[in-house]
Amino acid sequence: MNRIKNILKTNKIIYYLYNHIISALIRFIGLFIRTDNKLILFNSFGGKRFDDSPKAIYDYMLTSRKYKDYKLIWALDDPSKFNIKKQHVLKNSTLGFFITALKAKYW
Repeated sequence: MNRIKNILKTNKIIYYLYNHIISALIRFIGLFIRTDNKLILFNSFGGKRFDDSPKAIYDYMLTSRKYKDYKLIWALDDPSKFNIKKQHVLKNSTLGFFITALKAKYW
């Protein structure tokens, strides 16, 4: 996997093609996915951390009755590093992440 990442990062033509093909694929999938007005996707520092303003907002929404019907999801690079309920977390840059990102009304 690291070898593929290195090729994508160092070869501009392959990176350009990869980026455009994946973007087009995600836009195509998005045509079939409805936005969920009560789904919120959280991310801090590109999925590396579970802190800062997004965590403060997340913590507030978890305890507020006003948001009890909302589905709050964290996108993290390594979800096992953090103490978050399993139903509230997903791994960054996976198909599930992209589908959730397309569904989420708010990021």
